[in-house]
Amino acid sequence: MLAWITILAILLQVYLVSNVIHEGHNWGDDFALYIHQAKVLAGDGTISALAKTNRFSMQHSEKLIGPYLYPPGFPILLSPVYSMYGLDFKVLKWFCAIFLIASIALFYRLVRADLPEGFWAVFGVVLLAMNDELLLFTDNVLSDLPFFFFCLLSFYLLKLPNTPIRLILLGCTVFYAYLIRDIGVVLLPSIIGYQLFNTKRSEWKKTILLPLGVFVILLAGSKFYFPGGQENHYQEILKASSAPSYFFKFRYYLEWLGACFKLPIENFFSGLLILCLATIGTILNWRKNVHLTIFLLS
Repeated sequence: MLAWITILAILLQVYLVSNVIHEGHNWGDDFALYIHQAKVLAGDGTISALAKTNRFSMQHSEKLIGPYLYPPGFPILLSPVYSMYGLDFKVLKWFCAIFLIASIALFYRLVRADLPEGFWAVFGVVLLAMNDELLLFTDNVLSDLPFFFFCLLSFYLLKLPNTPIRLILLGCTVFYAYLIRDIGVVLLPSIIGYQLFNTKRSEWKKTILLPLGVFVILLAGSKFYFPGGQENHYQEILKASSAPSYFFKFRYYLEWLGACFKLPIENFFSGLLILCLATIGTILNWRKNVHLTIFLLS
């Protein structure tokens, strides 16, 4: 019965997404560079020429608009879609939305494994599937939803039995999350922390070094094949690092979190309440949730 409710929630989400996605794109800059990189990967031009052109644009802009190039993971995913359908925004948006839909199914499996009674897994699925913030976000060609999927997939693989194939796949999914958004590197300390507290000391070489080794090998290959392009972004982030900027970001994300739950209080306090409840739950079940704690703190 619970599985059928989950399937029904996902089908309803698909229907709602079909009503959200429309032609064209809102005004912004991120989607344009992602698509341009995908276009180059599909065979229209070279990545070095794009990097050179965009570097000139960024260096002669009044303020920082974006990096010279984004990490290649999302453009790689987009490139076959672009090759088949061209600049069709509805198709590109649906491609991104598929990652959200698949994430809902993964989320159910993750929560169901930790909470055997099943009700809270279905409750979480319905909450995510019907969340208007996430639904409205599908009307964008951005990397957030694929990144969300690969993070959840990494956490799902982390909880499976420690076979060599599973550990190799874990290294691949962690690497690809990093290749989509470089903040994905925080998955590494997350899986290391989980393995330290949830596997025997005699298995640490296998459970930690195998996925880490796969990550390092894939990282070395990607650095050889793909140019950089994020250095101006890093410099700007470091330059803007200050207590007020951290507080602004902390408040911004709490307000976004609060907006997802629609409680009858200000979004900031709603987000703070959800964060406190999540922190309490994590502390009470710290050993099996240590990876989530490290991930969120990182």
